Amino acid sequence: MARATGVEITETEVRVVELDGTDKKYKLLGAAAVPIEADDDGGRSPEQVGTAARAAFRATKAKKEQIVLGLPAHEAVIREIVIPFTDKDQIRKVIKFESESHLPSSNIDEVIVGFYKVSETGPRSRILIFAVEKTALKKRLAILSKVGIEPTQVDLGATALYSMTRLIPDLACDDPDDTGVNVILDLGEFTTTVVVTEGETLRMIRSMRIGTETLARTLSTDLGIAPDEARSVAQSLEDGDAPFATAGDVESREPSTALTADELKTDIIRDKQSDFARRIINEIRRTLSSVHVEGRVQGMWLTGPASGTAGLESQLHEAFGVAIKPLDVLSGGEHRDDTSAGSFAGPAIGLALKALEHDPVGLEFRQEEFAYARKFDRVRNPLLFASALILVLLAFLSIIEMKRIKSVEKDVEFIADQTKYEYDKQIVASASAHVGYYDYATPKEAEHISEKLGSGEPIKRINLATRELNDIATHLSNHYGIDPRGGLGEDAPENIATSALVRLEAWVSVLNRLREEKKVIYKIDKLDVSDTKVQWTMRLPRSSVTIARDFLNLELPKLDGVSDYKGGDTKSLGEQSEITSSTLNFERGY
Repeated sequence: MARATGVEITETEVRVVELDGTDKKYKLLGAAAVPIEADDDGGRSPEQVGTAARAAFRATKAKKEQIVLGLPAHEAVIREIVIPFTDKDQIRKVIKFESESHLPSSNIDEVIVGFYKVSETGPRSRILIFAVEKTALKKRLAILSKVGIEPTQVDLGATALYSMTRLIPDLACDDPDDTGVNVILDLGEFTTTVVVTEGETLRMIRSMRIGTETLARTLSTDLGIAPDEARSVAQSLEDGDAPFATAGDVESREPSTALTADELKTDIIRDKQSDFARRIINEIRRTLSSVHVEGRVQGMWLTGPASGTAGLESQLHEAFGVAIKPLDVLSGGEHRDDTSAGSFAGPAIGLALKALEHDPVGLEFRQEEFAYARKFDRVRNPLLFASALILVLLAFLSIIEMKRIKSVEKDVEFIADQTKYEYDKQIVASASAHVGYYDYATPKEAEHISEKLGSGEPIKRINLATRELNDIATHLSNHYGIDPRGGLGEDAPENIATSALVRLEAWVSVLNRLREEKKVIYKIDKLDVSDTKVQWTMRLPRSSVTIARDFLNLELPKLDGVSDYKGGDTKSLGEQSEITSSTLNFERGY
């Protein structure tokens, strides 16, 4: 089963959720919301955000692999526009150009733009555009990178919340003709986000700077109390334990000029609570009026830390005449009995589901210079093929430099032929699928090199292959951050390839001693090298077979890391003998 982690960073806390499974059936493994410690002036530095992110990962024991980051909706510009295309690939090519006139306050080169297609009318499409400032994205990625967290994808928390609701039984829409409108409210401390859906389609997202902190500041000013005390009052509203009667719970009383201080304080709190609800109601109406929807509002769903604010549900019901329900964000998958995460985990669950391939919106802000650099899974095979080939060639070149006798000339020619064989098998055969990774314009370039490797002086053919492979390695290093010729970390594939070179060098040292000390002249016909095995076939005078076998049986097992040595089979070839499939095995990782 696959694991995925969603990360949402709000103004006051870092929220992390880890899921296991698939988009069809998933389990919530852990969820945590860690407050971001504030400075004396109420600010929160990047270091404090990073500390909270590290603590949230530690609390959930989440793996740092498939991570999706959610940006706040208020950091994005969201517009509905009509463009003269219906094909998504065509829309993707022109989206920045088409968006520029709708983003007058932004330099189009300084934003990342994504889109979601709402509907088609003839040759035109109605789409939602989402523009995020590159500076904001860069800041978030840098904060997480400093604490060892590298998101593979970046979305909006609000679109992830919508994606998650598509899997909730009460909101899932199986009828494509359904035009019922639902409003999802995510209420936080500083912001409230409105998500409008029509049937199964996302219609609009709007984020406004209204939250319980807004109410707390107003209460602090009007009641003349400290901000911390005002926050406690606002918190009591969220807990449904307000120290006053909510609107509609108190009967009208006769005007009095002799209100006590407590009565006056209660009236002020009640008025600010009602004003808070009215502001949210007005913003919902503005959001609904900004898009044309065919159906009427049939339901309103509340989530977020401030969704339990006392009196809010009743005023929303009175304003819109629809059922107001809490959004059960945990109902789409399995979870433990602890449901405390239900108030904050909705967007983070949606972000993790994106990594599990549930992504109906399809936004991705890791584009252009922010494209995810560690593409190891996609280039692993080409890298390993090229790495092994480079190192084998370098090893053969080292042998050539040490051996300057006549018989080695044939070995050099064999190496040249083997070089072409390996180049054809590893590079030419895969050039169509991986031409970009090899920095070739077309697969024909690889075929042209193969033709040159088939004729001419052996040394020149080998040098040509070495230059080509070095160019490929440099390209892989510059564009994908992985150089098969040098180490980049303990998990890098080059460490595996480097150990193969160590095995070959150790084996060569023993074979050199066989030639120098025992005066045995031999020829290597076949050679296969990896980090755990060296296997070869050698030809030598029949009179030298016993000497060679005794020497190799004695010396090869002494090499570091050897697990066993098999001497192979001997076959007579007249005055010559051939020892086939001799195998020297090494312990992995030794």
